[in-house]
Amino acid sequence: DIPQLGGKSYNKPMVFDGSDDYISVGATGTLDFISNNSDFTIGLWIYIDEFDGTSRRFLGNREVTSPYDGYTFNHGRLTNSWRKINFQVTKDGTRYGANFSSELAVEKQWHHVTATWSDSGNNVVIYLNGTDVSQGNNATTETSDDNLNIGRGAGSYFNGKLDEVAFWNIILDATSIALLAA
Repeated sequence: DIPQLGGKSYNKPMVFDGSDDYISVGATGTLDFISNNSDFTIGLWIYIDEFDGTSRRFLGNREVTSPYDGYTFNHGRLTNSWRKINFQVTKDGTRYGANFSSELAVEKQWHHVTATWSDSGNNVVIYLNGTDVSQGNNATTETSDDNLNIGRGAGSYFNGKLDEVAFWNIILDATSIALLAA
């Protein structure tokens, strides 16, 4: 198990400078939800210092060889706007993703983001500040590495702060997710 990091008072967030800071959790069987054919939920608080035209990953893990199974959570990758949050799952070589349909226009402000994955339905749902903002199973493209990394992925580093990173091997319901964001 990985503990939740930091505290809700935001006085102990993980800070990333956008150039070389990240946390490597390593190859984790417990958090390998895709290989385990498991539903799951990932939730965390994000504080983006700057939208700079680069896709920045909050966290993710994906195999480096075919079929590239795994998951990624970032801003900017699925769209031409770097101010949108997206989540992607690759299962058996097929990529599924969803992105927040409106721009997350506020930098330098805390937001709670949550993503759920339904293994049986191959469906992704994204919540922003406790509200369901996007659902989908559209195919997308992304690259990653084999370890679970927080603050890094596919050659880019997150620029900002992350707090209360949490994983569940179930799909949390909307009420539970709203309570996390409160």
